Amino acid sequence: VIDDFSLRIFGFNQTINQVAKIGQYKLPPGVIENGILKKPEEFQALIGALKQKIWAKDKHIWLILSLPSSNFYTNIFTLPDLTDEQFQDAVVFNTQMVAPLPLEETYFDWEDWGTVIDKNRDEKEIFIALGIKRQIKPYTDILQDYGFKVVAIEPWAISVSRFVYTFLEKEKPVLVIDLRVDGLEFIVTEQNKLIYFDYDSWQEIFGQNIPKTITLNHLQQHLMREIPLILNFYSLKRGHSLERFIVLSSDERMVNTLTFWLAKQYNLIALNFNLPQPLARTRRDWAGVIGAALRGLIPRREDSIVSLAPLGTEESYYQSLITRVVALWSNSVIVALSCLLVACILLNHLFFNNISAKYKELAAVSVDPSIKSQKEALQKEAEWFNVLVEYAKFTTQWK
Repeated sequence: VIDDFSLRIFGFNQTINQVAKIGQYKLPPGVIENGILKKPEEFQALIGALKQKIWAKDKHIWLILSLPSSNFYTNIFTLPDLTDEQFQDAVVFNTQMVAPLPLEETYFDWEDWGTVIDKNRDEKEIFIALGIKRQIKPYTDILQDYGFKVVAIEPWAISVSRFVYTFLEKEKPVLVIDLRVDGLEFIVTEQNKLIYFDYDSWQEIFGQNIPKTITLNHLQQHLMREIPLILNFYSLKRGHSLERFIVLSSDERMVNTLTFWLAKQYNLIALNFNLPQPLARTRRDWAGVIGAALRGLIPRREDSIVSLAPLGTEESYYQSLITRVVALWSNSVIVALSCLLVACILLNHLFFNNISAKYKELAAVSVDPSIKSQKEALQKEAEWFNVLVEYAKFTTQWK
């Protein structure tokens, strides 16, 4: 996970119960601003140092990359039941109508969320996601130069949604208020679906007059402007109310204060942040990091979640996988043939050498003279018989 101030690494060892790698590395100020890479040389130096420190012996490192949500755009619309070809065309056409920039300038993907009932008609709900190519490509280029293979790219909001669904709430919609060093992000998730997100940097909130210390009063004033809009939007969009919420932040005191105030102010239900081992002591601000790592546990062939990565990244993963499988089988065949060769050598030594020795021993024994003379006599009689047969044939032809 990359944000304006740090690069965070989290990896499971095949299951949620085993954590393989975890780390956080600070970025110098100004390297990334509002999710946009401003100083690629300094970022490149950090990636190179991490590669040597953590993965020095690994030629390729496969990863799920979660980037600030400001690099992405998402939307939801419905389509009637169509043929496959018509359906694909309709998705692209509708995306072009709502996209904030031309599709050729984006990484574009979509998900079919299934059938919904809308005005007594069966329609399919489509989730689309666009990644701004000029802002994402600098990250992937640098990572690729150091042997990192990006399997999928997603916005931070999707990573948080997956975390909420996995550990906190699977059925009801949830409003996530993510309080970070660089600003506030509002995320609405429902059954592992990202319904809405909005990132507000401190500059967007305060303009050029950013206070030296962001107080509770500052936060409350902004929340009182935003939360009623979000609650009304969700109710109109989904047809039911949004009642549950959670605050994410590294500041536990601020979390407790905001949680109490929001629950009272808007009559909302706060979710408990209780995680299983070995994640029980995880800080709230790592929710999206763990959410991104959870995607890595999904088998690649079963991962139908949107990915805003350059074309060919998944194909590269499969090619590398095939290469590793072929190499494994090649080594197995070589070992099997080697064992077979050793077995043949031992068999030759133990069995065929004995037969050869016995044959030589028998050959060395002199043959009985009477048997030898009888054999020679029989051979001469056979030769004379063959001569008579040929003479009889010749005589018959002339007659």
